[in-house]
Amino acid sequence: MPWVFLGITQIWSCDICGGVSGNASIGLFASTQFHMIGLKTGSSSFKSYLHGIEHSRENLWSTEVSCRWQIGKRLQLMASVPYQFGFQTTDLSKACISGLGDPTAILNGILVNQKDSTGRVRQFLSLGIGLKAPFGKWNPKSEVRNLYPGSGAYNILGMLNYTTPIKPKWTLQSEIVYNYKLSDTSGFRYGNFFSLTETMIGNYKWGIGRFIPGFGIGFSNFGKVSVSDNGSNEMGYNGNMLNLKAHLNYLTYRWLWTSQIEIPVAQNVNNRNVKQKLMAQIGFSYLIRKK
Repeated sequence: MPWVFLGITQIWSCDICGGVSGNASIGLFASTQFHMIGLKTGSSSFKSYLHGIEHSRENLWSTEVSCRWQIGKRLQLMASVPYQFGFQTTDLSKACISGLGDPTAILNGILVNQKDSTGRVRQFLSLGIGLKAPFGKWNPKSEVRNLYPGSGAYNILGMLNYTTPIKPKWTLQSEIVYNYKLSDTSGFRYGNFFSLTETMIGNYKWGIGRFIPGFGIGFSNFGKVSVSDNGSNEMGYNGNMLNLKAHLNYLTYRWLWTSQIEIPVAQNVNNRNVKQKLMAQIGFSYLIRKK
């Protein structure tokens, strides 16, 4: 699940300003036992400022093909490939760059999966390790390098996901994500990424399927950009963000329909020169039941 901002100069670059297509999440359905193949599309918008004056607006539209293969009861393999359109508007110019983004693969191991007699999850704990590969479109010499869908560098991801019931029809899911980012061939390195998300998830019978809402809050930290052969020369600022999140999902025998909206409530990114606006996403997955 992807989080990219479109910066205007390298010195303002930070994690939210680019190279964030690898900030993946296991999501709300890690405890299910389906194989999945799906498609999701979404948009996010940002504004950048210079001395408190709005300098540019950026919009990102991304469509992602994703799949998950349940390897036995204790192992899941997930992969995704995005295609991105990036738009930037300033007082003097407009820019549009599109292309394939960097693919991501995640191996998720289920450490604890306890259920009651009705099949409801009582305790679920999983640990995921992932890799984002620099196969997407990128240009290290461009002044709008953050507008490109690829970062040009490998990312190593770690994810911890824990779920426990809190009410008869509600569970609490906690997820920690850490994204360690390597340098590209020019010595440019985006800052590391950390996030903590707490989500309350409901489960209600509705028609032929189940209505699964989710409401939560997420904290993210974006590390500083660095430039040099060993990534030691830091540039710009790091940042933090607090978001409110809402999910609406509908699960049938063969299909999972999803929607998500995310609204920042507090943020300090790049010394407040970058501000994220609304992010929205919709998608669907075809479920392949295990025999």
